[in-house]
Amino acid sequence: MPRSPFGFGHAGTGAWEVSGRYSSRRSDRWCRRRGVMSRLTGAISWYPEQHWRFEFNYGRGILDRGGQQGRFNVFQGRAQFGF
Repeated sequence: MPRSPFGFGHAGTGAWEVSGRYSSRRSDRWCRRRGVMSRLTGAISWYPEQHWRFEFNYGRGILDRGGQQGRFNVFQGRAQFGF
């Protein structure tokens, strides 16, 4: 819960959170076309007050399958309201 909730009439900024994640998945068992996918993701979240959360993620990944490599970017955004 933010110590200084955001408001247009006050000087509060809410709460900020920065996080990161690395994941890797080998598809030996569940996919006919075997390969490895790796992804590095960073996220920033803003909690303007206790019920709202806004998040933005950016991920960069590599898919290596059969000696061929592909790279990809992932952009995600989310708005969340909770009681």
